[in-house]
Amino acid sequence: MAFQGAQADEAPVLVIITSNPCNIQFSSATYLVNEAGVTATITATRTNSPYGAVSVDYSTVAGGTAVDGTHYVSTSGTLNWADGDMADKTFTIDITDNGTSDGFKTVNLELTNATGFSTLGTQTTATLMIIDDESSGIIYVDQANSGTEDGSSWATAWNTLQEGLDFAALGGGNEIWVAAGTYSTTSQTSYFNMLTGVNIYGGFNGTETLLSERNWTANVTILSGDRDSSNSATAGDSYHVVYFNNDDNVRLDGFTIRYGYANGATAPDGYGGGICIQNGSTGVTIANCIVEYCSSTYSGGGIYFDVTSGALTIQDCTVQYCTKTETATGSGGGGIFVNAGSFTITGTTIQDCASS
Repeated sequence: MAFQGAQADEAPVLVIITSNPCNIQFSSATYLVNEAGVTATITATRTNSPYGAVSVDYSTVAGGTAVDGTHYVSTSGTLNWADGDMADKTFTIDITDNGTSDGFKTVNLELTNATGFSTLGTQTTATLMIIDDESSGIIYVDQANSGTEDGSSWATAWNTLQEGLDFAALGGGNEIWVAAGTYSTTSQTSYFNMLTGVNIYGGFNGTETLLSERNWTANVTILSGDRDSSNSATAGDSYHVVYFNNDDNVRLDGFTIRYGYANGATAPDGYGGGICIQNGSTGVTIANCIVEYCSSTYSGGGIYFDVTSGALTIQDCTVQYCTKTETATGSGGGGIFVNAGSFTITGTTIQDCASS
């Protein structure tokens, strides 16, 4: 018998299509939940291959600091994927608010027994952190920390400022202390978003126990929007480095803010390359900061403030080497531009800034 497309005297060819098995793992090494959140949602991912129905077992396991029945309810089960299904799968853990200020707690999580055409990935264990909603205090951040991270001390500081902000957003504390180093934004449209009632301080060496012990001059703490590592503000860098959006009673103190490039075509992405403050953000204080090498298309290359009935205080800062590039009427302020609201500036130097 001849095969279609082949000569009668040719032998048939068996073609075998091979594929690597899929990997199943947790989507993150750490999950956060406030104890008032009722449930925590945990995500597992399937990657590399869609072939075949696969599954994995999940469970909470012993060893964390949270107590089963007091802080959470233990759980176990199986996550299933059909043939061709590459969607993330989730399971939930019930959280108990015990009404007591007893600090954050941890729950250990584990994936086992991958079945079908699958293998376990590298992230087969994870930690759920339960934030105590009765406590408020200091969250520690230190990029030099390579060990355990929970933000409760310098020894266990979060490695990135964004992790500290995420922890604060869930009620983990009302101050963030940041050790010397460079902390970068993650994309052109991702900034360090401030939070109402959370003050952020830089200038620590990572040993201080009192705010008065820090030295922001010696322990330079940089917030950078330099996405292309060019050591300059260029297209593709973050539109803003620091962003206030309806955030009240916030103090940013002891940082060097660099390389924001607000070249977006519309608000707010064309304003405030270093710091952009808008939409009802009142009671904002910027103190002991250097804002430098930032640029905007329209207004406020260094700092832009546009909050009707809002109040901005700038204390003991330096704004330098910042620019505004657009020549349109109504735009301005290579260093600082206040479009609406009241402001007080004391002990501050604005130098070597340019407005086209």
